[in-house]
Amino acid sequence: MNLKQLRKNKKLTLDELASETGISNPMLSNYELGKVNPPIRVLFQLSDYFGCSIDYLLAHETKNILHMDSLTAKEKVAINLMKQLDDDQLTLLLGYLAKMTDTPLEEVQNKLEVE
Repeated sequence: MNLKQLRKNKKLTLDELASETGISNPMLSNYELGKVNPPIRVLFQLSDYFGCSIDYLLAHETKNILHMDSLTAKEKVAINLMKQLDDDQLTLLLGYLAKMTDTPLEEVQNKLEVE
């Protein structure tokens, strides 16, 4: 289960998470240690709280998914600005980013074809 990692990403103690979710500290600890499996209502509550899927929470998700909690403020602003771009503008931005990071444009194009 990814609960402990998600909690640490938010820089929360067990007490703080318990206070914010209404789930007792001992139960959260048991979930993190794998001693007890949370009921489905708790899985929904925690996935909503952390903004992740239940699959990710249970560590069953195999895709490398980026979660907003793991981003810096600048990265969040950049993503929100990128969402306002049309397809041609995004293509130009990808070319610019590839150049800035010394990433071959072919590599970027290959990644686009995989998605």
